[in-house]
Amino acid sequence: MLSWFLLRRGGTGSVSYKNILNVTATGGVTGASVENLRLVAKKEATFGFTVNDVLYQAYKGEGKFENQRLDMLRSVV
Repeated sequence: MLSWFLLRRGGTGSVSYKNILNVTATGGVTGASVENLRLVAKKEATFGFTVNDVLYQAYKGEGKFENQRLDMLRSVV
């Protein structure tokens, strides 16, 4: 059972965790999608917000992830 998670996201807005029972969450602001995926891949974050094209590039090792394929990433819908 999940008892905690570390969420990373870009921007300055807030995310509400008050409706998640028995879970302690810590949020933080990052440089957005690319950084979030790199943090998740390094296990410095449990979840991170991203957009689909950046996730695709990370998974395939393309674009900003050239020679750095992050094929361990999974998405939650």
